[in-house]
Amino acid sequence: MAVYGLLVGINHYQSSQARTLYGCENDVYLFSNTLQKKFGIPPENIDVLLSAQATRQNIIGHFQQHLLGRDWQAEDSAVFYFSGHGAQTLAPEIFWDMEPDHLNESLVCHDSRTAGIPDLRDKELRYLIAQLAANHCQHIVVLLDCCHGGHGTRVLGDKEEEWRLAPVDTAEYPLDSFIFWQQVDKTLDQAQLKTLIPASGKHILLSGCQDFQVSIEKAQGSVSSGFQKHGLFTFALCETLSALQYPISYQELRNHIHLRLQSKNFSQVPQIEAVAGADVTQVVLGAERLSLRILVSQEAGEWKLDAGMMHGLHSGDELALFGKDAAIGKPDTCLTTARIQQAGSFNSTLLIKDASVLKVADQPYTAIITRQHFAKTAIRLQGDASSLQEARAILQAGESPADPGCFLKEEEQHGEAHYIVHAQAGAYYLTQTSDTRPLFKKADDALKVLEQAAALVRWQQKRDLHNPQTRLGDPVEMVVTYDGQEYINEDVTLKYAFNGSQWEQPRFHLELRLKPNQPPLYYALLYFDGSTGEVSNVLASGGWLSHEGSDQENQLKAQPKVKAREGKVIPLKIKDELLTQGITRIQDSLKLIVCESVFDSSLLNQPGLQLYDGKAAGTRALMNSLEQLAFDSHFRSLGDEVSAAPTDWTSKVINLTVIRPQESKAVPEQDAELLLQVGNHAVYIEPHPAFRGMVRLTTAHQENSRGMAQTVYEPSVLSADASVFTFSDGRGADLGLDALDIYLTRDAAAVSPANPLTLSINQPLAAGEQIIPYVYDSANQFFLPLGYATTGEDGRTFIRIESLPEAAATTPDDGTKSLGSALKVLFRKLVYRDLLRIDEEIHVLGTPRFAPNDPARLEGYTHDKPTVVAKAKDAQRILLLIHGIIGHSSAMVGCVNLVHSAGQAPLGAAYDLILTFDYENLNTRIQDVAKALKAQLEQAGITPEGGKRLDILAHSMGGLVARWFIEREGGDQLVNTLVMVGTPNGGSPLASFKEHGYAVLKTWAYSNLVAILNGLTTVAVGGVVVAALMKLLDAVDNTLDQLAPDSDFIHELANAAEPTNVRYRVVAGDTSGQMIAPGRHTARLSTLLAYLGQRTKLAAYDLLTEKLFKEANDMAVGHGSMVQFNPVWQAAVTVEPVQCDHLSYFADPAAVQKIAQQLRE
Repeated sequence: MAVYGLLVGINHYQSSQARTLYGCENDVYLFSNTLQKKFGIPPENIDVLLSAQATRQNIIGHFQQHLLGRDWQAEDSAVFYFSGHGAQTLAPEIFWDMEPDHLNESLVCHDSRTAGIPDLRDKELRYLIAQLAANHCQHIVVLLDCCHGGHGTRVLGDKEEEWRLAPVDTAEYPLDSFIFWQQVDKTLDQAQLKTLIPASGKHILLSGCQDFQVSIEKAQGSVSSGFQKHGLFTFALCETLSALQYPISYQELRNHIHLRLQSKNFSQVPQIEAVAGADVTQVVLGAERLSLRILVSQEAGEWKLDAGMMHGLHSGDELALFGKDAAIGKPDTCLTTARIQQAGSFNSTLLIKDASVLKVADQPYTAIITRQHFAKTAIRLQGDASSLQEARAILQAGESPADPGCFLKEEEQHGEAHYIVHAQAGAYYLTQTSDTRPLFKKADDALKVLEQAAALVRWQQKRDLHNPQTRLGDPVEMVVTYDGQEYINEDVTLKYAFNGSQWEQPRFHLELRLKPNQPPLYYALLYFDGSTGEVSNVLASGGWLSHEGSDQENQLKAQPKVKAREGKVIPLKIKDELLTQGITRIQDSLKLIVCESVFDSSLLNQPGLQLYDGKAAGTRALMNSLEQLAFDSHFRSLGDEVSAAPTDWTSKVINLTVIRPQESKAVPEQDAELLLQVGNHAVYIEPHPAFRGMVRLTTAHQENSRGMAQTVYEPSVLSADASVFTFSDGRGADLGLDALDIYLTRDAAAVSPANPLTLSINQPLAAGEQIIPYVYDSANQFFLPLGYATTGEDGRTFIRIESLPEAAATTPDDGTKSLGSALKVLFRKLVYRDLLRIDEEIHVLGTPRFAPNDPARLEGYTHDKPTVVAKAKDAQRILLLIHGIIGHSSAMVGCVNLVHSAGQAPLGAAYDLILTFDYENLNTRIQDVAKALKAQLEQAGITPEGGKRLDILAHSMGGLVARWFIEREGGDQLVNTLVMVGTPNGGSPLASFKEHGYAVLKTWAYSNLVAILNGLTTVAVGGVVVAALMKLLDAVDNTLDQLAPDSDFIHELANAAEPTNVRYRVVAGDTSGQMIAPGRHTARLSTLLAYLGQRTKLAAYDLLTEKLFKEANDMAVGHGSMVQFNPVWQAAVTVEPVQCDHLSYFADPAAVQKIAQQLRE
């Protein structure tokens, strides 16, 4: 039997889209070391690719050579491990049936997204695995420490965290870029081609997070051994593999990893999947691992232990040392004791109590752990300096073993705060670092709140107690029976059930089963309440598990099975006070401890958050080592040595996740109905004159009883540029309320733009912030925007839902079908200014940077004024790009390096410098923007006196900014040529729709949003456009007022004198459809048109024709407006028509060619 592995870790990437990571190479070293030390795998069996080595071609090539090129035997195993950025890429239409969001998941290679090189896509990895399985490799394991799902919540971690999620790759790659497509017959039709998509080979997939989470890396280790960046998943994986001493299944491995992540307050939930007939109950790598014999030997004058933190040991742990032939575990054969002075990852330095009894010639010695040290937990103190003085004094005291200072420490430089103590005006309360809600009742002094924190620390440490060197293996099964199904040693998710009128608590049965051929073992079963910190015995007391005749000496009664509570059902509950705070999900734990001898499990009990009085239950002259460990987990010893009788024991934990939905509320007719209140934060459903359905706040991510989450589909444009909007913060296992269930009734049609269904929140939107509510129609595979958000005069936020598309409704699977079909509305937040990447100034001049291997791909901007000044000083021919009302220069700038026709140089080749001007464009008057442009150019040294030639390429409203600068601010003395692309010189009828309730404007914006969210645009549209469209839905702004055909601004431009020194050029788009690519999406487009026209209340069908402008137009501006100038000199303006829509000018080669011609002439 042999194990072969390909391990890939990428810190550095060629593409600017994938930012640098710092822990991926460390992950590979750690995992490789673990495989070698724990499984005895020879180094030559492990192939490693790091950063620059891990190109797409190299990963594929090494997979084929190192794994596919082998003669696999029946018991051999293959491991593919990847640590780096995960992402998504646009999926060709042939994959859309299996990818409703039109995106492939992918692994980002070192050279991905440069020179036309794609990521390694999931279909390709599936193909490689299928080939490996076909080559008779029967045991394949894939481990991914990356955001493989791509649906991650776009939240940045703290300054010490990095998340492994690259943005969506919006480039389109041909089908023959897939590694398996070279074998496909190109003459096959679309239906036949679909049958050739490779099926999955049999394998186990273990990944670091759920598809809606991000995979995090941060510093791991300790002050004594040092800190290194690692992926949280990989570090927990290696800790688990190193510490456990018996063969476990992949399911158990996943559960142990999850427990370790939870113990450190990390929210990542590792996922496991058995693909194509694989079995999660298989033993890891199909083999028994090397047992952990803790050996002590002398190296360079120091006594060393061949185990460390990866085996669950820490500095301060105490050991007993025995000779080679001694009876291990008997006190009278112990030679001496030792304490771990410094714990490393895989070995440690010892301080020997009596080194004189140890002889170098007799080494190595065998050691067993007699007492483990618990490190203090870091907390952060926040608030009034005067109020925190008392808290710091208590932490520094620690005089009694039960004092909070024995368990807690204030966060240090490399510390990792698990909790925050808030102090304000004499009031104290405790929160998790990721949550703003107090965990428990506020206290009036520092001691009480620190006692709360210490109780939580004790709870966590007791739950995580384990024996890193047990020889017992895994002798007892924990069996949970829920909803008619048995779950053996598995985490279980239990849900409240709706009985037609109310929600009922979930109930389960619990049983312990001693496996065959196991010796008698004493057991205790403890319940850990995840909401109160209580620890209690599930069974009144411990007892013995034994088989018939297995213990004739003590004549124990044969009892291989024990049922908790005599077989009665056990109910679980989420308390009402938690539900009112928006907490619908908590996680409790059951901990089983089994031991060779009787032990007192009551040492671990703690009643909620009350402090122990310092008295332990039961007394004996000598505690065994398990009891000593239990005692130490509740009381900190102050350096005293206590002899403990060694005994072997082991433990396991299963998590019980309880889900209790919020109560449904009827939409009121008169007064607003409260849906959620947490402190001063409140969410209401506002009255509606006709709709009488039920609503409730809920979570988007539902899961089954095994905790596997259902996929939440998200448009690619939102996964790249938006974050999840939540109505309540997450806490622990609870992810927060981020969705709304709307139970439909016959009056659903009453919800309309004129009478929207409205949620109100008693806090305003931040500057530039917008919220988009949408639904996903799983049957038709469409995303549908439903409305927008606005801030009222009273400062409250109102989320308006203006349609209830019944075709997207589904029958709930949580027992509420009696309430009718329901829409699950999801919410995403976009911040317009953030997406513009403008930090301090709202109007800013910059120079673009392009990717070295892909000149058409924007890498970033330089806005630093001294740099811009220096570049402008050396340039004679300058091209300035100005974007439009719902844009950003990033959508334009790639065209300067685009090869638009054979034999022609890119238009940017004619210039010494390319500049961009980005500006706030919805609330600032066009005249003021033009003045800001003039000031920015002057600060850069670009003035008429400088003798430079400045050409301007302006899109949409940017052309009006440029005209005002030229015609009113003296720009005619500086500018040589102005090319206006899709500029509304005569105004836009869209702006005048404000007087009619915005109905047409909204419908136009909704139509564009539908196309964008469903990936039907001619070019990849970013979040800036979505945010701007949402902003247009929100209110009519200063800028939009000015764009009305009858505005004073438009009249003033229409009567302006002809600029004497500037050539005006117009590129006018014309399209009879929306900004949709009919050639690419013909079938899907026709389906969408029928869907919009017949099944929804969006009324968008008519706007997909020419009825909006009743003339040639580019879907935003009519042809007449583009060419409207002062009649006296209008004939001097050159007009070049092009078949193009408003958002595609700078990606369409024909349009770019026309633009280049106008600039060159």
